[in-house]
Amino acid sequence: MLIASYESFLLGVKPACSENILWLPTAFQLKLRRYPSVKKENRRGAIYFQTEEMKQRFLEETKNLSPDSPEYIRILGLTLGFPPKAVDFHVRSLSRDPAHPQEATKWYNLHKVRANYAGNMFAENIDDLVENTEWLWNRYGREWDMSLSVIRETDQRLFLYLVPFGDREKLKEAEEGLRKVLDENRKFWEG
Repeated sequence: MLIASYESFLLGVKPACSENILWLPTAFQLKLRRYPSVKKENRRGAIYFQTEEMKQRFLEETKNLSPDSPEYIRILGLTLGFPPKAVDFHVRSLSRDPAHPQEATKWYNLHKVRANYAGNMFAENIDDLVENTEWLWNRYGREWDMSLSVIRETDQRLFLYLVPFGDREKLKEAEEGLRKVLDENRKFWEG
């Protein structure tokens, strides 16, 4: 089962969610408004927390940080319940070498896999795929499918793999398929 971040949050699965509630159906807007929240600075929407304590901890950890800073983004990613290695991968992508931005972007895109599990939608490094998946299964323990995807650069075709909860064999098959597409992308960019 694939669900949205706010649905997972409302089920009590995700610890927090970041949403622009104006895009959500009214019933979900009303439900989210019951939770402690923080308006996003310079952005639309808010971050919703399961408890007031979680909200206060987030505010304390980020009080002197710019919302665009790598440290703020790291804290936000961990607060939202993403795997730590996926958060690190995202923060690294934002901290590109200004002298070589194209090389940094190329590296990121040649390692990036999109994942969706239990309302957590994020990019991760293919090299961390198995570890991140195990982390998610252990943390959330929901018997829901995980989707993993990558786009082939030559024709913009999406390769999507559904991995049932706990199915390490399917996870291995997905990893092999994703690596094959990323290898094709590497050849495309280098050729």
